Amino acid sequence: MKKKILQGEIWLVDFNPTKGQEMSKIRPALVINGNFATGLDLKIVCPITSWKKEFKKIWWLYNLKTNKKNGLDTESAVNCYQIRCVSDDRFINRIGNISEDMEEIIATVQNCVELS
Repeated sequence: MKKKILQGEIWLVDFNPTKGQEMSKIRPALVINGNFATGLDLKIVCPITSWKKEFKKIWWLYNLKTNKKNGLDTESAVNCYQIRCVSDDRFINRIGNISEDMEEIIATVQNCVELS
């Protein structure tokens, strides 16, 4: 059965195999693409990692507090710099969703790819 994966949802995603400094292992990721690419089994995601105090100084790491809606166990960081297009086959299970932070997260992603 095909998974329904939508913008703003947080899923556990298997990022392996990886190379270099790419974020690896099974970890939460935020789906950021729009819901228009229905013919493709690919999604654009931002990986999520545990929050550290020193991340406050890194503008592309968006802080997410835990709540029942997003399903995260710990305060986390959405890594807006390591956006990645991944196959639906990498998605393991949905753990939550967000809506209130999406505008700011998308704006942060846009800043990462800004033309200079």
